[in-house]
Amino acid sequence: MMIKSLLLYQIMSDMATIQFPLNDVQVALLKLTEQLSEVELKELKQLIIAFKAHRLAQLVDKVWDEKGWTQETMEQFLQTHMRTPYKMQQPRRNEGSH
Repeated sequence: MMIKSLLLYQIMSDMATIQFPLNDVQVALLKLTEQLSEVELKELKQLIIAFKAHRLAQLVDKVWDEKGWTQETMEQFLQTHMRTPYKMQQPRRNEGSH
């Protein structure tokens, strides 16, 4: 379960960036929030976050099932080095000196 939480956190962090111009959903939300108090705005934010978290959990579960992953798979992922290998560059020789 902890692994799924980490996946959700990563996805939500990636979604935190704002892009302009605003899309139709963003504009509609702005219009809905024009007359909200600070308390109401906080409640709305919590509802939106809960909605997004639910949708993301569904997506993660779908991918999890499609890939046939298990808790054992996640443990293997944690133990596997998956970084992109980089080639060592040879030091450049100074072309001007002989």
